[in-house]
Amino acid sequence: MERSSGVSRSRGRGHWRGRGTGVSRLRGGDGSHVLSNSDDSRGGSSYHGRGGGRGGGNRGDAHRRSGPTRSEDIKIGFRKLAEKVEANARDSILFATSPAFSKLLAGEQDVEEKPEWIDMMLKILKKSFEADPSLREYKEQLVAELLKEKQENFLKKICIERFADGLHSTHDIEKLSTSLENFLEIYYEVCLLDLFANKKLMKGLKNLTMMLKCKAYQDGIKQLEPICKKFSEVVETSDRREQEQKEVTERAERQKKSGRMLTEEKPDEDFRDISVYPQVKDLEVVSQIRKNKEAGAFESVHDYLDIQFRLLREDFISTLRNGIKDYRRNQNTNAGHFRSGDIKVYHGFHITTPNLRKDGLTYTVQINTNHRIFKRTNWESSKRLIYGSLLCLSLDDFIKSFLFATISERETEKLKKEGTIEVQFIPESQEVYDTLENKYGPFTVVESTAYFESYIHILKGMQNIEQSVFPFSRYIVSCDTNIAMPAYTKDISFEYQLDVVSGGRVQLKFDQDIESQSMICEETLGLNQSQLEAYISALTQEFAVIQGPPGTGKTFVGLKIVKTLLDNLYTRCFFDVDFFIHAETSIPVMRRPILVVCYTNHALDQFLEGILQFCDSDDVVRVGSRSKNEALEGCNLRAKRSNALRPTQLRHAYQDLYYRREEFLKENSLENLQNEIKIAESDIISHSYFGFIKEQIFYNQLDWHGQTIVQSGFSYNDSIKVWLGCDSTASLYSYEDVSPTPLEQSQSAENTEPELIDIEGEAERELHNRMLDVDEADEEEAKFQALLKQQQRSQTMAVTQPAAGKHLLDSEGFKVVMGKDAIRKLQAEIRKRICDADMMSEEEVRSLESQCYHGYDITVDLEFHQRWRLYRFWLWRYKQTFTAEVSRVQREYQKLCSLSTNLRQQEDIEVLKEAKVIGMTTTGAARFQHVLQEVGAPIVIVEEAAEVLEAHITTALSTSCQHLILIGDHKQLKPNPTVYELAKKYHLDLSLFERMVNNGLPVKTLEIQHRMRPEVSKFMRHIYDNLSDHSSVLNRKPIRGLSTPVYFFDHKQPETAEEGIMSHSNEFEANMVVELTRYLILQSYKPDDITIITMYTGQLLVLKRKMPRDVFGGVKITSVDNFQGEENKIIILSLVRSNAEDKLGFVKIENRVCVSLSRAKYGMYVFGNFDMFCRGSELWFKIIQDAKIAGEFGSTLSLTCMNHGKVAEVTAPQDFQAKSPAGGCKLTCGERLACGHFCERNCHFSDRRHEQYQCLKDCTRLLQPCGHSCPARCHSKCPPCKVKKIVELRCGHSKEVYCHEELLDIVCTEPCVHSLSCGHPCTRHCSQPCDVTCLAVVERMCSRCGEIKKVQCYTTTAVDRFGATFSKCDTKCTQMLPCGHTCIGNCYQCQEDHRPCEQKCGKNLPCGHVCDKKCSDCTKSSSCEPCMQPCLLLCSHPRKCLRKCFEECLFDKHTNNNKGDSEKDRKCKWGCKKHGKSCSGRCEMLCDHVPCYEECTRKLKCRKCKKITYECLGMCSEPCPNMCPACDRGAVVASARNYLKATVGSTTRWMFLRDCCHSLPVDYMDEYVERTFAAGNPILCPFEFCRRPVLNTARYAPQTRAKKTTPDVLIKLASSTTSLRRKEELQDAYITSRTNSLEPGTVGFSRKLLIREFERNLAEKLRQKAKLKDSDVNRESSESSSIRLQDTLQAAETEAIAGPEANVGDEANVIETWEDLFY
Repeated sequence: MERSSGVSRSRGRGHWRGRGTGVSRLRGGDGSHVLSNSDDSRGGSSYHGRGGGRGGGNRGDAHRRSGPTRSEDIKIGFRKLAEKVEANARDSILFATSPAFSKLLAGEQDVEEKPEWIDMMLKILKKSFEADPSLREYKEQLVAELLKEKQENFLKKICIERFADGLHSTHDIEKLSTSLENFLEIYYEVCLLDLFANKKLMKGLKNLTMMLKCKAYQDGIKQLEPICKKFSEVVETSDRREQEQKEVTERAERQKKSGRMLTEEKPDEDFRDISVYPQVKDLEVVSQIRKNKEAGAFESVHDYLDIQFRLLREDFISTLRNGIKDYRRNQNTNAGHFRSGDIKVYHGFHITTPNLRKDGLTYTVQINTNHRIFKRTNWESSKRLIYGSLLCLSLDDFIKSFLFATISERETEKLKKEGTIEVQFIPESQEVYDTLENKYGPFTVVESTAYFESYIHILKGMQNIEQSVFPFSRYIVSCDTNIAMPAYTKDISFEYQLDVVSGGRVQLKFDQDIESQSMICEETLGLNQSQLEAYISALTQEFAVIQGPPGTGKTFVGLKIVKTLLDNLYTRCFFDVDFFIHAETSIPVMRRPILVVCYTNHALDQFLEGILQFCDSDDVVRVGSRSKNEALEGCNLRAKRSNALRPTQLRHAYQDLYYRREEFLKENSLENLQNEIKIAESDIISHSYFGFIKEQIFYNQLDWHGQTIVQSGFSYNDSIKVWLGCDSTASLYSYEDVSPTPLEQSQSAENTEPELIDIEGEAERELHNRMLDVDEADEEEAKFQALLKQQQRSQTMAVTQPAAGKHLLDSEGFKVVMGKDAIRKLQAEIRKRICDADMMSEEEVRSLESQCYHGYDITVDLEFHQRWRLYRFWLWRYKQTFTAEVSRVQREYQKLCSLSTNLRQQEDIEVLKEAKVIGMTTTGAARFQHVLQEVGAPIVIVEEAAEVLEAHITTALSTSCQHLILIGDHKQLKPNPTVYELAKKYHLDLSLFERMVNNGLPVKTLEIQHRMRPEVSKFMRHIYDNLSDHSSVLNRKPIRGLSTPVYFFDHKQPETAEEGIMSHSNEFEANMVVELTRYLILQSYKPDDITIITMYTGQLLVLKRKMPRDVFGGVKITSVDNFQGEENKIIILSLVRSNAEDKLGFVKIENRVCVSLSRAKYGMYVFGNFDMFCRGSELWFKIIQDAKIAGEFGSTLSLTCMNHGKVAEVTAPQDFQAKSPAGGCKLTCGERLACGHFCERNCHFSDRRHEQYQCLKDCTRLLQPCGHSCPARCHSKCPPCKVKKIVELRCGHSKEVYCHEELLDIVCTEPCVHSLSCGHPCTRHCSQPCDVTCLAVVERMCSRCGEIKKVQCYTTTAVDRFGATFSKCDTKCTQMLPCGHTCIGNCYQCQEDHRPCEQKCGKNLPCGHVCDKKCSDCTKSSSCEPCMQPCLLLCSHPRKCLRKCFEECLFDKHTNNNKGDSEKDRKCKWGCKKHGKSCSGRCEMLCDHVPCYEECTRKLKCRKCKKITYECLGMCSEPCPNMCPACDRGAVVASARNYLKATVGSTTRWMFLRDCCHSLPVDYMDEYVERTFAAGNPILCPFEFCRRPVLNTARYAPQTRAKKTTPDVLIKLASSTTSLRRKEELQDAYITSRTNSLEPGTVGFSRKLLIREFERNLAEKLRQKAKLKDSDVNRESSESSSIRLQDTLQAAETEAIAGPEANVGDEANVIETWEDLFY
């Protein structure tokens, strides 16, 4: 055989023969020794080796070839196996590597049923691994054999089953222990030689270890304890080795991925020079950080601060760096959907609106609501996009573009409905954003969940710490264990006056040994021994650490300490001791407040509420004004600030700030800035809104569309709404105007699900904690913000409120009535489409514009989806026009915000200095870190100190701090950094509290708990060795309805992953918890006494869905982290995790286990897969063993009937209802009720006196006085008797009535027998008076129209020549009215005159509009003027007219500055400058230019083909028509000839109309305009298919704009305005109008006379208005003022007629009279 088979060859000859298994030592040719082995079950075989000195080689070959049997076919017997057990190590390894033994390992001889064989095989294998190191190759061969697919079952399965059987029988423990030790040695050797063996065998080893622990500790078999410890050590060693190997292989990859490198060297860069804000380089450069020290001193303060600073900064930057790197890698490899645990990625974010907030400038961000992430996210419970989270925005997928921002506002309802949040850029990113060309997006955004706000303040505070005055560096940095007394006790002879329980005080003297002061004992002070030691330690040591296990009263001790400090240091002394009073000043020692810092808001409120029991509320300040605790309402900083008396200097500063704000509001037209943008995002903007549509061709088409829809009942301004398909909301005022009717509310209520119980999830808690410390604005700040919002609301209403009175018509002209629910849905759809991010690009818009110049019409041809894309482009461009102005206002506002913040901080400092106690959370301390340094609290008390990051405490310590007291428990919840690796590998989760414990500082531990009953507290002794129970928790009552107050319910039901929130849930556990809670409520427990705790947010949501408020209202459901520091009578704990991979997650963390199992006072019920927990956690294993010993563990929960004593076993949720329907057993209650009946409910414990029970039996009482039986149910009040009887009434009729009715109250209902005056019978009842109006139906003929109608008798009148007639005939009137419309009235309405026509007038007005007034109004006034629609005229620049059509034109600003337009800017540009025929006036004046008749000489290039260049065929100074010979000319010439019958030749010149974009012959158009203008008709496009008004073509401006207004209209306008400037403008328009109306050559009218005429008419108009007023005084005053004005004007007119040089009059008197009238 070859070497690999165990047989060696050599050149010489040799021979060896023997029985059994032999080993031949053969010497080869090189003198070395080799081994040869053989297997023989009974001996008799011989092996001959080649080589070995003297011959025998060939013979050996022959014998081997001709042997009687093959070793592969030989089976090993029991005797052979027993012989090999006694062999030496070398023989054993040769035997173990043989093929026959390999078959034995593979189980081919059924060894699993032979325990003795297994034990012997283990001995052989153990001895094999003890062989000489020179046989390593054989060992490796044996290991490979053991790990083969079949053979590995020997160690993984066969041995484990053998040990399990042995442990179960326990008849030969000593032999079993030997086999276990052999197995352990084999496992250890196998793992040494094969690195992957650990993974294959570890699961079986852990199961075996668990079984050993159960037998050793539960059954008390002490012989197994040593081997059990060995197994545990092997498991731990194996896990550690595997972890080390894993770390080695992953370290390089982790460093490359995270950009973080662990180092022991000090970084070169000083941490004070590092920016606290994230930088772009932080995403690329590898940061060097050092571990936080678990124990031991730091080199220096600088070294300590450097480590803490870099770790904390890395905590919020690391997630961004890792996530962005992964995202880039995913994008480069096109790996598909990206998912990362470090960040959350969003696409399609758009920055829309800047906002002015009290903290500065923010931006509204529009989220892509169509994305699947947005639709799938439960925003109420998700931690996505919550306040304070850090965002990184990029325009190019994080290649070069990086912007950092934080979320400044996130309203859940607004986020769900509109998809908007607000963000605030960090300073560096704000500067970059201001320079971007594309400020809109779309942006790709990554989110880190780190609360950025707290990091920034802490990091800044660490940079500002001076090394030389760093407080308590002796302990924090150098870890000195010798604690000194507080510094304030050293300067004077100091002693404390301590409160005594029985009354009075005792003295604690510092100059004597405390133990020698006999009065200082637990009886006198009301403290137990451990509390007393902690109490004395806190008062006498400047750095005190107090550990308080659950329920030991650490809050009580903390309050006792605060009271002692306040009584002795902050109160004037009234007895003869001067240790805390300076004799000469009589002032308390401490003049600065005590700072109390807590981790959670609940703990802070609880602690401060306790302080208020012995401290006045005026001396307590709570920072963070959103606390829900009513007792602390008056202690909030905001309330203190508003009530405080400000110093003079600060008061003047606030006044200056107020005036500057007022000036800011006056100078900056906010409605033209951010409100314009907000309005655009809330509703459809009209096309006539200036600056919205800049493309002239688009505007013209939408303008014509607006004029055509007027005929259908819409407003002209609704053009875009109808074009976009939003016509159903065209006449609505705003989205908020539609509210559901009561019917709609009732219908919706029927379809709604039952209201569910409230829970506080992780996201809600996190958001509440972050927002709680954001201080609200003070009174003046609130006024400013209210004024800001008022401006926004007023402007929003002014712009968005369209004209009322419009009705929607369908295609047949009938009004369309929509339900309010349908309208709300349409409104939501409109807003959703506005917020969509899909819009046209500029290239697409340019291409579409070019198509429109060649016949394309966007109002007809453009698809609906493309219309919305085009509208969004207009909207985006419109908002961009405000960017420059917004930026300027932003900078000014930012300065005001900074000034306001500084003033508020200074005021806060003054308020806080006057307090005795300041309370804040750690997050609040981070935000107010600068203020705290100024306040300089000498005493700092930190509650829950073990949960607080170390940096949060050190930055809260000012240089004035002389006393620090840390109260907490490091065995409960620890600090929770953002990055898990930094917590575990770099010890960032190590609190200052725990680090001081690790360094051996004196720690006082409270040892007596007052919360948990002994059945609960026993589990805590696995964590706290010395914890004992107070006498008050002993002998507590059992839990009603359950056999034991504590129970661990074991199950194997699998968990479910909640992917949307990265959490887990367990449906089975949720159902069990809900049913157990319902059962406990049926046991008469109050819902407030029950708390459900779970480890995961996903389980919270599942529980909420299953618990309606009407049943479970009051039950609190929370997570473990939320319930730290709280307690309740009954705790139900759902552990959730149950999976095949044995992943425990949070359940494995001992700190969380400690918290979850220590909250119950009376009862605790835990649900989980405890087999899995015991395999993965030593602590859970010990807890479950205790529960098993006490009979508090199992898969069945025993329910005990409190009435009958019956016990029911529950194994599934449905068992509760089946076995205890009403909280008892399945028997009937049977208790006799007060009514005499028996209770028919199932057995119940609640309402045992049946005070709420309603008996459903028939009532046995007799009614009085009739004696009839009561028909009601027993529980109801007896009703009136309903037995019927017949009685005779006074009228003689008989009637059947109820027994209880009185005779006088009965009304006869028989028909009346009398007749009316008309002869018809009376239709009323006998008891009613006869009616004078006969309702009988008769046929009568109308005397007006002759129609025969069926009418009621009482409507007829006297008989005339037509016979009997009737008064109100409703026959439709069909006569034609003078206006041409058919009368819509009826015969009765039109008996004297026809009803006024209600239809639209529809006439074409000279201004270009179609009259939208009622026809009757136009007929009554004999004119359609004045036109009240928006003016359609454009000026020459061009700019849109901002006024109504009947008003004088006022065009928008021609420049973009804020100073208005100069005279040059408003000069009309129409006319020919080349030939000197241009207009001489301004844009607002009537155009007086003379058309130029010279031909245009320009050469043009065709826009369509872009090839042909041709000579322009237009006129000079006019727009050039499109007359390309190849593309346009033929069609244009044909249209003119066919439609206009115009004569067109080769020399014909053409005119381009700007209004409709048609080209016409100049000669034809000139003649047409002159003819139409002379006839007084509106000038329209000559084409019949167009007929659009010609208004803005420069050549015909004098004709198209001649009749803008009438003198009467101008007088009416002047009487309605109070602006003198406006009156002057109207006066000029009046003079122009009157001058144009005069015949040529009229003399005697000068400008002065026209002015007097205007003033006289105005005075008359004002007099008419004055007569309409109700008040006589006002009427007389107005008339006298009007008379004085008229007299003044008449006098001035007389002087004007006297001569052209006469004085106009006393202008000052005229103005004064006007002011009297209007003001």
